[in-house]
Amino acid sequence: MNTSHNHRIIDISFDEHSIAQRSPIIERERAIAIHDLIEQNLFRPCAKEWSKEWQKKAPRDAARDAARDTKEEARTGKGKSKESPKGEPKGEPKGEPQYETGPFRLRLSIIESRLYFEISNEQGQARGSIMMSLAPFRRIVRDYFQICESYFDAVKRHSPTTIETIDAARRGVHDEGAILLLEQLAGKIELDHPTARRLFTLIALLYLRL
Repeated sequence: MNTSHNHRIIDISFDEHSIAQRSPIIERERAIAIHDLIEQNLFRPCAKEWSKEWQKKAPRDAARDAARDTKEEARTGKGKSKESPKGEPKGEPKGEPQYETGPFRLRLSIIESRLYFEISNEQGQARGSIMMSLAPFRRIVRDYFQICESYFDAVKRHSPTTIETIDAARRGVHDEGAILLLEQLAGKIELDHPTARRLFTLIALLYLRL
């Protein structure tokens, strides 16, 4: 089995509600990130982390129902039963994580400050979804765009030495965002560092609408 072929993204799209009005510079950054991501990436979702309800509902309906259930549990003081179905062993299975086999089509959407990775197979059939809070990314996204603005301004106005200095700082912030993404998805989706960098760029661009 060709692991690199099966554990990868072959197409990426975005929920139209999650896309902010974009400037030409932002659109260029998005196009480059998408091209580089599709060209080469590692994407291995862990099957047990998928929310199966997202195979049956539209993302916004699922988010609405999840919020309603949370409020109901808070009101009654009762949560859903944690008992295992009859005949199934209790507890988490031991051993290596079970990764789903691709290649995959990925759709990114933001609902109530949460990012959803909606995952489909090569034929476009929904397989599951993984949710990630965007709260930890607030500072790093702000820093990333501030330094990007400084870089694009420096390209027009400053010397090559100044441009190189700012670009080095930009790469450093970009790497910091990629590392944070790897940490937030640990145990849910396995990525390599280059894939995390490209996904971070796309997530940061989506974050602009919040």
